[in-house]
Amino acid sequence: MRTREGNVARLQEMGITDPDRVYNADELASGKEVLFAACGITSGNLMKGVRFFGGGCRTQSLVISSQSRTARFVDTIHLTGDKPKIINLN
Repeated sequence: MRTREGNVARLQEMGITDPDRVYNADELASGKEVLFAACGITSGNLMKGVRFFGGGCRTQSLVISSQSRTARFVDTIHLTGDKPKIINLN
């Protein structure tokens, strides 16, 4: 288990001196073309979390591109095992 002290030491090794600093959008993504991607782990207001079913799981991701000026929600079924399965998407 990580401690705050351990995390602060790791940040200092990476050159970050103020672990409580709040960065603005330009500091986080200063390029002209920005691509953001996120995957829901637990369900929230924006995305559903990972949902498991017999033979696999279903995930929901969000991809935002400044270049194409789009935000895409990606709903993906991940099948496990060797044989094709019939799945219920509801």
